[in-house]
Amino acid sequence: MYEPVKVSCYNYVDDAVLGYHEHRGEGSITGDIIMLGRKNIVIRTGEGLLETSFWKSSAIHGNYVVISCGTVLLTGSVVGKNTMICQFVSLAVLCP
Repeated sequence: MYEPVKVSCYNYVDDAVLGYHEHRGEGSITGDIIMLGRKNIVIRTGEGLLETSFWKSSAIHGNYVVISCGTVLLTGSVVGKNTMICQFVSLAVLCP
């Protein structure tokens, strides 16, 4: 978590990688994944596969992301920079 990240009360962030100047509204939840055998998590992108050094992760967020209250980000969600997610949305996988 970078220093200017704002996480309000009643949030469950877990092992998410939060971007610079991200803001999370109240009650937003991020799912979690644990790879059995502690294998590295691989992310499929438009440019191919990206192997991380994480064996446990929940989501990756870009810089200047705004996540409104009551939002649920499911396991493996990737949120691109300068993205705003409206309240009470359940997001799975990729939001460029």
